[in-house]
Amino acid sequence: MVQGNPETLVDATREMLTVDDREQIRRAFFVEGKSRRQLARELKRSRRTINKALQAAEPEGYTQKVPRAAPVLSGYKSQIDGLLAESATLPRKQRYTAHRIYECLKTAGYTGSEASVHGRKVSRANVRPLSAGTCTCRWNSTLAKMLRSIGARRKS
Repeated sequence: MVQGNPETLVDATREMLTVDDREQIRRAFFVEGKSRRQLARELKRSRRTINKALQAAEPEGYTQKVPRAAPVLSGYKSQIDGLLAESATLPRKQRYTAHRIYECLKTAGYTGSEASVHGRKVSRANVRPLSAGTCTCRWNSTLAKMLRSIGARRKS
């Protein structure tokens, strides 16, 4: 049991700062001119919490520092990457879907889930290297095709 004055002890079950709490802290500091120490004392929050609230109006999002371990999938990652590289050279309708990659891996002895294969495919699709002159936006390439066809019609 923790000993001490119950009025000065911070409740361990206290919830994290809400947006309203952050707004209250920021208003008291910036508008009313209260000091950080005074806010910490009045709101019964640590000065570190007060500083975090003053730095950003919105809470920070969580970012994962180390990728999760995938013991079943790890042996097949290179095979998935190879299939995705091959798929990039195929015509659009013949490219590998996540389900098709899963079926190929299943015949090779893969025992994991289809969802993890889909996650790997999606994560690898987002880091595709661009070659010189490649359009990054599908809308721009479609627009370019339309403009070419209009230009071809005008010339003839």
